[in-house]
Amino acid sequence: MTSNRKRSKKTSPNGEYGKSFSSTSSVATVFNHFALHKLSQNVAKSQYFSENDALKLHYKSECPWESRNECHTLEYDVVDDTSLDKFMEKLSQRVDDVAKELRSGWGIDV
Repeated sequence: MTSNRKRSKKTSPNGEYGKSFSSTSSVATVFNHFALHKLSQNVAKSQYFSENDALKLHYKSECPWESRNECHTLEYDVVDDTSLDKFMEKLSQRVDDVAKELRSGWGIDV
Protein backbone atom coordinates (compact mmCIF):
# COMPACT_ATOMS: atom_id res chain seq x y z
CA MET A 1 0.00 0.00 0.00
CA THR A 2 2.86 2.37 0.70
CA SER A 3 4.82 1.68 -2.47
CA ASN A 4 1.94 1.57 -4.97
CA ARG A 5 1.02 5.21 -5.44
CA LYS A 6 -0.92 4.81 -8.68
CA ARG A 7 -4.59 4.00 -8.98
CA SER A 8 -7.06 3.96 -11.81
CA LYS A 9 -8.72 7.28 -12.60
CA LYS A 10 -11.97 5.42 -13.14
CA THR A 11 -14.27 4.89 -10.20
CA SER A 12 -17.24 2.56 -10.39
CA PRO A 13 -20.79 3.90 -10.35
CA ASN A 14 -22.97 3.40 -7.27
CA GLY A 15 -24.11 -0.18 -6.97
CA GLU A 16 -21.08 -1.72 -8.70
CA TYR A 17 -18.20 -3.32 -6.80
CA GLY A 18 -19.33 -1.99 -3.43
CA LYS A 19 -18.09 -2.91 0.03
CA SER A 20 -20.14 -2.95 3.18
CA PHE A 21 -19.92 -3.01 6.94
CA SER A 22 -22.32 -5.45 8.55
CA SER A 23 -23.12 -5.72 12.23
CA THR A 24 -23.43 -9.27 13.55
CA SER A 25 -26.22 -8.05 15.82
CA SER A 26 -28.43 -7.12 12.85
CA VAL A 27 -27.34 -9.43 10.01
CA ALA A 28 -27.48 -13.24 9.97
CA THR A 29 -25.49 -13.88 6.77
CA VAL A 30 -23.37 -11.85 4.41
CA PHE A 31 -22.81 -12.64 0.75
CA ASN A 32 -19.70 -11.24 -0.84
CA HIS A 33 -20.17 -7.53 -0.16
CA PHE A 34 -23.66 -7.08 1.25
CA ALA A 35 -26.09 -8.35 3.90
CA LEU A 36 -27.97 -11.34 2.54
CA HIS A 37 -30.25 -12.17 5.49
CA LYS A 38 -31.16 -9.32 7.84
CA LEU A 39 -32.46 -10.05 11.33
CA SER A 40 -34.94 -7.18 11.15
CA GLN A 41 -36.48 -4.98 8.47
CA ASN A 42 -35.05 -1.78 9.91
CA VAL A 43 -31.45 -2.59 8.92
CA ALA A 44 -30.18 0.34 6.89
CA LYS A 45 -30.16 0.10 3.12
CA SER A 46 -26.98 0.69 1.12
CA GLN A 47 -25.38 4.06 1.50
CA TYR A 48 -22.93 5.37 -1.07
CA PHE A 49 -20.13 7.87 -0.57
CA SER A 50 -18.45 10.19 -3.02
CA GLU A 51 -14.91 9.39 -4.08
CA ASN A 52 -13.81 12.46 -2.10
CA ASP A 53 -15.01 10.76 1.11
CA ALA A 54 -14.10 7.11 0.53
CA LEU A 55 -12.29 4.92 -1.98
CA LYS A 56 -12.13 1.17 -2.14
CA LEU A 57 -8.77 0.12 -3.48
CA HIS A 58 -7.68 -3.34 -4.55
CA TYR A 59 -4.01 -4.11 -4.83
CA LYS A 60 -3.81 -6.81 -7.46
CA SER A 61 -1.04 -8.02 -9.72
CA GLU A 62 -3.39 -8.35 -12.67
CA CYS A 63 -6.75 -7.15 -13.85
CA PRO A 64 -9.70 -9.20 -12.49
CA TRP A 65 -11.53 -11.28 -15.08
CA GLU A 66 -14.83 -9.44 -14.58
CA SER A 67 -13.10 -6.20 -15.67
CA ARG A 68 -11.31 -7.70 -18.68
CA ASN A 69 -13.06 -5.43 -21.20
CA GLU A 70 -11.67 -2.33 -19.52
CA CYS A 71 -8.30 -3.61 -18.26
CA HIS A 72 -6.27 -1.30 -20.45
CA THR A 73 -8.09 1.75 -19.08
CA LEU A 74 -7.89 0.53 -15.48
CA GLU A 75 -4.17 -0.24 -15.68
CA TYR A 76 -2.88 2.68 -17.73
CA ASP A 77 -5.25 5.62 -17.18
CA VAL A 78 -4.00 6.31 -13.65
CA VAL A 79 -3.49 9.12 -11.16
CA ASP A 80 -0.99 9.56 -8.33
CA ASP A 81 -2.78 8.55 -5.13
CA THR A 82 -1.67 10.45 -2.03
CA SER A 83 -4.60 9.41 0.18
CA LEU A 84 -2.39 7.39 2.56
CA ASP A 85 0.37 9.99 2.89
CA LYS A 86 -1.05 11.51 6.07
CA PHE A 87 -0.96 8.06 7.76
CA MET A 88 2.42 6.96 6.44
CA GLU A 89 4.66 7.80 9.40
CA LYS A 90 2.35 6.30 12.04
CA LEU A 91 1.57 3.27 9.86
CA SER A 92 5.26 2.55 9.23
CA GLN A 93 6.06 2.82 12.93
CA ARG A 94 3.22 0.51 13.93
CA VAL A 95 4.17 -2.08 11.31
CA ASP A 96 7.80 -1.95 12.53
CA ASP A 97 6.66 -2.37 16.15
CA VAL A 98 4.53 -5.41 15.31
CA ALA A 99 7.33 -6.96 13.23
CA LYS A 100 9.75 -6.54 16.17
CA GLU A 101 7.24 -8.12 18.55
CA LEU A 102 6.67 -11.06 16.21
CA ARG A 103 10.39 -11.61 15.71
CA SER A 104 11.05 -11.53 19.45
CA GLY A 105 8.21 -14.00 20.05
CA TRP A 106 9.86 -16.38 17.61
CA GLY A 107 13.24 -15.90 19.29
CA ILE A 108 14.73 -14.04 16.33
CA ASP A 109 17.26 -11.29 17.13
CA VAL A 110 15.69 -7.91 16.64
